[in-house]
Amino acid sequence: MRVLFLAHDDISSGSGRSLFEMIIGLRKFYNIEPVVITKKKNALYEACLSHDIECYRLRFGMCATFSQSIWMLLLTFLADHFNNRRSYWKIKKMINLSEIDLIHSNSSVISFGAFLAKRTGIPHVWHIREFGDADFHIHYSIWNIAQYISANANRVIAVSDAVKEHWIQRGLAEEKTVRIYDGLPDSFIPTDGTGAEEKEELKVIFCGRIEPAKGQWLAVDAFFLLPLQIRNEIRLDFYGSGKKKDLEALQKRIACGHLEKQARICGFKEDIRKILLSYDVGLNCSRAEGYGRTTIEYMLSGLCVIASNSGASLELIEDGQTGMLFKKWTPESLSEKLVAIYTNRALLKQVAAAGHRWAMEHVSIDKELAQIYEVYSQVFQNKMKR
Repeated sequence: MRVLFLAHDDISSGSGRSLFEMIIGLRKFYNIEPVVITKKKNALYEACLSHDIECYRLRFGMCATFSQSIWMLLLTFLADHFNNRRSYWKIKKMINLSEIDLIHSNSSVISFGAFLAKRTGIPHVWHIREFGDADFHIHYSIWNIAQYISANANRVIAVSDAVKEHWIQRGLAEEKTVRIYDGLPDSFIPTDGTGAEEKEELKVIFCGRIEPAKGQWLAVDAFFLLPLQIRNEIRLDFYGSGKKKDLEALQKRIACGHLEKQARICGFKEDIRKILLSYDVGLNCSRAEGYGRTTIEYMLSGLCVIASNSGASLELIEDGQTGMLFKKWTPESLSEKLVAIYTNRALLKQVAAAGHRWAMEHVSIDKELAQIYEVYSQVFQNKMKR
């Protein structure tokens, strides 16, 4: 089966990384022949080429903006329409579309898959990885985006139950939608022990793209609220890429709190697995996490997860058992959880161990690949019956 994958994000993002690992697995275990389209020559593009995956760059349309201005929404709609039409004529010169069996769009903001499916009759699977409004404050240029997705996708994959229910409430067809958790490759699961060695200093890590929706600023504010004696014994490291203005704003927030000795920005690292093993606690402070790949990475690495009580974190974490939940967007609540973990290392180890067991039992790349392939097979078989 030859599948065309449309990706708007880079491999440094959770969605881009998960897509790449999914493509590698589908090719290896299910003989899927992938063709990947990225919006630019980024790290995902280079990774595909280095793994001998057919990959092209195409500036296809995006049906979303961060502005709710009527004029900006109109401009986004027109640009989306123009870019999709132009991309359609370009892709016909790159690829023999008659050989494509299925289209897979990797985000709700990608409209090109629906455009292609309409023009060619190729079955379309739409993968929704975000809430859209609740997490990133996205505004869609297509009126009633949920109904549009339902009308222009043969099947819809939601990355979590929280995302699935959110979109169904917006109007997405429930009968077309299936929840499939992202798995992590076996190479990520530690074979040399989990968690950092026990010591007085508590090492806390925050992984993810540095941007307001992810909550790095909230973590800094929570650290500032810690009692001085405890604050001096906790280190907070941020790992992830971000826009220059966001990186500068976070650094300024750290400096304003005089936390330069406790907090540092470490940038994006390709092999985060080995780095995680030297930490005790992993933070996820997102406004509304669609899934939480970092949460699963923390759990598999034996860290105690502290996350906001919103989005998919509520289904991945049982508070006080497999992780700790704090009140969303409330630094005082996060600070209290950090104090509790710092002063009770036995609780930290107990929660971290339970979280590790839960992730090992419930999240699997093998299970994800099997479920994805089942969706593909059903869609393809339905096409053959027509």
